[in-house]
Amino acid sequence: MFIEYLRDVFLGGTKSQRRSYYVYCFATFTTARWSEIVRAIKRDVDLERSPGIVRLTLLKVRGSKEYKYHNFQINEKLKTLLRNHIDEHEHESLFTPDDAHLDGESFDEKEVRVKASWLDQHLK
Repeated sequence: MFIEYLRDVFLGGTKSQRRSYYVYCFATFTTARWSEIVRAIKRDVDLERSPGIVRLTLLKVRGSKEYKYHNFQINEKLKTLLRNHIDEHEHESLFTPDDAHLDGESFDEKEVRVKASWLDQHLK
């Protein structure tokens, strides 16, 4: 299976490679877009519930500052992966190397687009 192949390739690598593995898994299980992955933060994940819940933050309309939210139920495999990743990752943002795109309780959408573009280019 592709996920097992990615695990074997990435988990033994650098911190950036391990983060790439978690991004691939998260995208596979939730169908999240790059910008939604960039907006994913630790407090959007509830691993204590069964099944677990991940809240994705979506822009309601392009250019709007209004957000809408979509809750995904996640299976045990993704819960375990996210728990491992959260234990290792020191930032509030789940899948970026820093929190520069976080703006209090909101997001700097210009930074979100930059980081989503980076993910798109480097994880293809």
